[in-house]
Amino acid sequence: MDRRTGSEPETGAGRTMPESSIALLGLKHSGKSSVAVRLAERLDLPCVDTDRLLSIESGCAGARDAYKTLGREGFRKMEYRVCGRLARRAARELVVIATGGGIADNEKALDVLSPSVCFVYLRESESVLYERFMGGGRPAFLPEDNTREAWARIYMRRDKCYLRRAFAVIDCRGRSIRQITEEAIGLLVPDGRFGL
Repeated sequence: MDRRTGSEPETGAGRTMPESSIALLGLKHSGKSSVAVRLAERLDLPCVDTDRLLSIESGCAGARDAYKTLGREGFRKMEYRVCGRLARRAARELVVIATGGGIADNEKALDVLSPSVCFVYLRESESVLYERFMGGGRPAFLPEDNTREAWARIYMRRDKCYLRRAFAVIDCRGRSIRQITEEAIGLLVPDGRFGL
């Protein structure tokens, strides 16, 4: 039974609808946006990306640029506002949300989303993520000195937060977007319902 409407989940073409919106958690470059798009397609749900919404709202080229332009506190305030709007939407309609990689450092944003979504953590290894994002240049949230050590501390802190918040954790190491998506569907919609 859908917790918002009191009705049975919709079914059609061999597909059953989940009972709650889904918010993907994970560190930068863990595959949240790609998995969110594929998951939304498979479940025939809308997909929204908090980084994209932040970019639009801030008028910046991307989340990295928005962070540089707004600064840490300005970025977090805007992320909170975006997540508040998404939480209201997720309470009205089912949606798949890709959160930003640093949302772990914004407890208010996580708290506002929490009642309306099922959090799924896409967990990737610290070393793989470091290589992926450094390929695009050092992010603004990392210092120029001791970048590797600073990243390891950030990874441990965010990993702990995501593990605490997640309804489900998916190990992404060495797996394709398709494989991760299929595991998410198996965990979240095994019999047409979330296990909430």
